Amino acid sequence: MELHEIHSMILKDGIRKFKYKNSKIKPISYKPEGNKGAIFVFRSKEQMIDARGVVFTSEEALLFNEDQFTHWTPNVYSYGTYADAAKQITKGHSEKNLRQINTFVVDIDVPQTDNLSEMDIINACCNVDFGFLPTFILKTPGGYQAYFVLDKPWFISNADNYASLKLARNVSNSIRKYFAQTLPVDLGCNHFGIARIPRTDNIVDLNESCTYDMQSLIDWSIKHYSKKKAKANKEKLARKAALRVYPSQKNGQVSQPWVKMLLRNDGIRGNKGLLGRNNAIFTLALAHYSSAVSYEDCYDILDEFNSNLSDPIDQIEFDRTLNSAYSGNYKGAKRTKIRELIENWIPGTYTDAQLFGNFWYKFKKARKDRKNSHYDEWKEDLRVYLNANSTTQWAYIQTSKQAIVDEIGIPKRSLDHCLKEMKAAGEIYFKSKRGFGGGIVVATRVALFGMIIKAKKEHREKYLEVLRRKLPEAVDTVVAALNPSEIAIEKTAVQLHLQIANSS
Repeated sequence: MELHEIHSMILKDGIRKFKYKNSKIKPISYKPEGNKGAIFVFRSKEQMIDARGVVFTSEEALLFNEDQFTHWTPNVYSYGTYADAAKQITKGHSEKNLRQINTFVVDIDVPQTDNLSEMDIINACCNVDFGFLPTFILKTPGGYQAYFVLDKPWFISNADNYASLKLARNVSNSIRKYFAQTLPVDLGCNHFGIARIPRTDNIVDLNESCTYDMQSLIDWSIKHYSKKKAKANKEKLARKAALRVYPSQKNGQVSQPWVKMLLRNDGIRGNKGLLGRNNAIFTLALAHYSSAVSYEDCYDILDEFNSNLSDPIDQIEFDRTLNSAYSGNYKGAKRTKIRELIENWIPGTYTDAQLFGNFWYKFKKARKDRKNSHYDEWKEDLRVYLNANSTTQWAYIQTSKQAIVDEIGIPKRSLDHCLKEMKAAGEIYFKSKRGFGGGIVVATRVALFGMIIKAKKEHREKYLEVLRRKLPEAVDTVVAALNPSEIAIEKTAVQLHLQIANSS
């Protein structure tokens, strides 16, 4: 798909195809297009911040300036103008001047210390609570931007006090908050303002068939919010019930000297290249969690700590960090992280005894725990094997258990154990048969999800037919996880198969 086609797909006839005057490509038989809108484009982030940009009213202007701009407004405004006589400062990109909404954009800010890829964004979509793949993902200097493009523009009017705009803002909020559960999403940026423009050097994942009906997104937003609110209330009650009685904390991490050293330091900041305030709050929260301090008590302690910082993190990020620490996915604060935070923010040199007192012991793991650590490693090897060997046509592997054993060096009994656990977790599907003509068919949920949603309708039916024979239990589960409208709507598609699990 050519770059100008991507721009056109997003803009949806919101601006003219050709320049009103001095067009170089306007056909002789061209007929006037009537009233159209405007967009704003910027050559750099610095110019964007200063509103030093250009008003474009035609796709032709974009075509002759490909890769010359870094930012634009993908949603179209009723008009665009300049605030100065030199025509350098743009004016008009306010929400109430919006003509039509064409896309929702999720801005994901990735700290330099994080190892996050576009695959993590796609994995976040493969959830029974979502079911929408990004139309495309852009790699930015600070992270990623995921575009969810509408199949038809959502027009904005001032009727009923801009009700259509409020509805669109609610959908945007729902999408952002969904991703913010697992990814570092910027929740504060303008919903329908300036975003990175697609260029030949920043598109890392393209799914042109994945455009969305606004009503489907509205329905999902309503359903998502009601489910999330009920779940939050249930979890809050469960936490209160579970944490009424606490074991002794005198030997817990929360009693170690480093905790007080960090809590008393109000100068911890969010410096690039250093573990900063987010990591400090997360590490302190883990210490409290591992010491059986209640969520509510930990919240009060760290909320006061954050408020005392010279540059505190915002409330949404604070809540997300604390929830992650208390999710049950972590056992406690890591010694290496503690050491790094102390070295970054506490003057002086400290011995282990000065930081950890007499409470840091390295106990020999129980036999059960040692087994589980090996299983985790084998599971990771198995994931790599599946992603590397799934066929480009069907997104599943048909082989033998012995072939997997020989390839990754996993013991057969460990392979059986990992397959069962990963299947129970909904991560993979497999079917095995012993004897002559037997073997194993196995696929990841992410690969099947991507194949079904990206396939052309005529290919999709054939794919599901084959899949019902190979992995019958997978079909109903995966299809049910997708948004129903995505299965029903016929669209053109580029079948990218497992590039979603191995894209660059």
